[in-house]
Amino acid sequence: MARLGTGGYWLLATEHFDEYDTAAAERVVRTLAPVLPPVLPARPTAEPHMIIIDAVRQPTST
Repeated sequence: MARLGTGGYWLLATEHFDEYDTAAAERVVRTLAPVLPPVLPARPTAEPHMIIIDAVRQPTST
């Protein structure tokens, strides 16, 4: 992980792009789930796309 000049972070899930699969995507989402907003992600239109729905946080009721 490396911090970007714009305030974001560069995350590397696998050593090589062709190794990035559903398992890698699940690891990324589960790692980031505690800080992700409690909304479903927009479905991307470009390929490839992987959406891991079960790791989305549920909104807390007040």
